Amino acid sequence: MNAKPTILYDFLVSGQGHVAKLLALRLCQAHQQAKIAMIGEDSPTHATGRAELISEELHRFFERSLAPLAGQTPALSAHSPLSVAGVFAGAKLLEMSLSDLFSEQCFQKLGGKMCAQRWTHIKELTENLEHKPKQASNKMVKAASLSPKDPFWNVLACMGNLLGIPDPRECTVLCLAQRMAYFRKPLWIGQWGDELSTITEGLGVKVHPASPGLATRLQDNVWQMELAEANIEAKKMFVTQAPWEAITWLRREDCTRDFLKLALKTSPASHVNLVLEYDTELPLPELILVPQENAFALRIAPNFLRLQKLISHETFLSAPQVVKAVKALKRVRSRLAKHFALAGPSSELLSLQPIGWAQDSLFKAHNLIEKLEYSSLNSSNLAFCGDTYGGSYDPDHNTIRSLLAAVACSSEPAK
Repeated sequence: MNAKPTILYDFLVSGQGHVAKLLALRLCQAHQQAKIAMIGEDSPTHATGRAELISEELHRFFERSLAPLAGQTPALSAHSPLSVAGVFAGAKLLEMSLSDLFSEQCFQKLGGKMCAQRWTHIKELTENLEHKPKQASNKMVKAASLSPKDPFWNVLACMGNLLGIPDPRECTVLCLAQRMAYFRKPLWIGQWGDELSTITEGLGVKVHPASPGLATRLQDNVWQMELAEANIEAKKMFVTQAPWEAITWLRREDCTRDFLKLALKTSPASHVNLVLEYDTELPLPELILVPQENAFALRIAPNFLRLQKLISHETFLSAPQVVKAVKALKRVRSRLAKHFALAGPSSELLSLQPIGWAQDSLFKAHNLIEKLEYSSLNSSNLAFCGDTYGGSYDPDHNTIRSLLAAVACSSEPAK
């Protein structure tokens, strides 16, 4: 018989990111007497690239969530939205506002007049889609009536790297439209999970590290989970990991059919991240696109730089496409060092990160994604929350809607 203690909770939140902590905060507000725990590993911030971009919509949601605690808990740190982006056109660095990345002028600088004309056509295709449902669901290469080998797609692929779209030819018109709309809005960068940790701890939320080979099961309407330090039981569980991660430790018989479809029929892309720490503050724009390497750089803190390249889903750093991506990121590092006269970084950290970013962008998955409903995704015992759960290609829109649906689920009687 297992001699470890059994700890009873009302709610378990699986995950340690900013979404998990924001959900725990909302649950505390909705159920002030409830016992709540979070399960997961809290990784080093800069090693995993945990500094995140969030939209104005999600930033306001953070502020509204913290408003009832004014004076009781720390407020969010002062942040300003990203203001300047840079794009390498040959050896020159063009500086512009974030929204101007998707302008005809930018595409002309990158690919010439013909490329700008192609982009004007693409922009027209992505407008007023609420009145053009058939066009919205078309594959981009079909809707644009361009050859898959047209050089324009190479330029758009660089933007796709930023948008989380590995191959813009293969996504739907709606996917491209909503991802572009997301990046045209004000965006903030911060270590949101770190900021929320102090708040949730102050509200009494317990944190348990996940054990290797984590497994759980639903028995007689009670979730049971065995950890290294204790056995955990709870009435309801909320999962903030992406479906491709959650399916590795959830039993399929405990999940809804719609969750299983999402986990088994869609897939993430992956970001190869090279995080560089410098001894001094960096004189760089907050975001720099490097089309020559199909990569970009994000200044995640005054003296930290995260270089990123999007690839198809991969799980091993030794995989050939990851090795190739790392070489490209090192060339980006050299290009930036030369252009800005930077001294070498004091440390470098490499990571491979699966990203959902409002779901798989490939055309084959669009019907499943765009018709996703929380009423069939969640059950009375189990709810899912995060940017990969929802019918939008706007990640923060999905985060907010899925979080509110999860909190609503917390008040339903377990069946």
